[in-house]
Amino acid sequence: GAALAARRAADFADDATLWAHELRVDPAQPVALRWLCTAALVERRFSDAIALAVRGSRAIATAYVGQPYRVEFALRAATARGELTLDADRARLAELDAFFRAFLDQRGVARLALEQGDLSFDAAGPEARRYRHNEPTLTAEAHVWGAIAAARAGDAPRAARLVREVAGQLDDVGTRAAGATVLARAGAWDEAFALAASIDRRFPVAASLARDLAAARASTDAAARAIGVDRAVSLARAATLVRDRGGAFRAVDAERAAFAADAEGAAFYARIAWAAGFDAEARAALAPFAAPAALEARLAAWSVELGRAPAP
Repeated sequence: GAALAARRAADFADDATLWAHELRVDPAQPVALRWLCTAALVERRFSDAIALAVRGSRAIATAYVGQPYRVEFALRAATARGELTLDADRARLAELDAFFRAFLDQRGVARLALEQGDLSFDAAGPEARRYRHNEPTLTAEAHVWGAIAAARAGDAPRAARLVREVAGQLDDVGTRAAGATVLARAGAWDEAFALAASIDRRFPVAASLARDLAAARASTDAAARAIGVDRAVSLARAATLVRDRGGAFRAVDAERAAFAADAEGAAFYARIAWAAGFDAEARAALAPFAAPAALEARLAAWSVELGRAPAP
């Protein structure tokens, strides 16, 4: 009666509670897994997002054959994998780029090798075609994640082209901001500023993105007038502001010997190396200036600051 209804209303006071309940009732329920996977991505719980995507894909392959989410689960797993992949891992970046190329170019098999199990689908097959037709907004978002993968793999022209193809279709504020950052990485500054300016100013990211892009452009211009360490610092700052940790490392690594001359320079170099996943280089830079325990404590703190590890 009323008491039971009240308890159910409390149970399902929010979507997370509802879908968690559905998953307890049926651990293979693909709609619940889809929602919870999306929530994990938004909350930046990327390992959880991958695990949920794999569970969802397996559910569709067994108990829920015919449900239309297999392509989406793979795309979300790839997005999460990209967030967990450091720039030093060139092989994994190439794999992510190949996955998104297959889907976006509608050619071959989009394949993703994961610790929890491989995900794949025919990028030109009926399932992928239906997804692209029925989910234009999510497909536009996939262009941006594919652009990020292409940029990180070293193909800036493709990255910029992918964003241009969907710039007018991006409803999600975060995706629009990511697209602007990709354009800036590719040197398409005017387009980057224009896409950033299209974000409603009521969202805090509108102001912070505009500041970051302006500072990155200024640092890029400063680098063109500088040499040596000064040039490296300006390039690294610009790259960091547009989320290009690999580019920041390449900039400082060109002046590695100069940064190694004192503790402050070594720490600056090491933090950028650690952010990009060049762990051996980071440790080697810090070693002359820190005892092993202090060195590892510093790296652990950086991991939390840089998102490489969760906060304790």
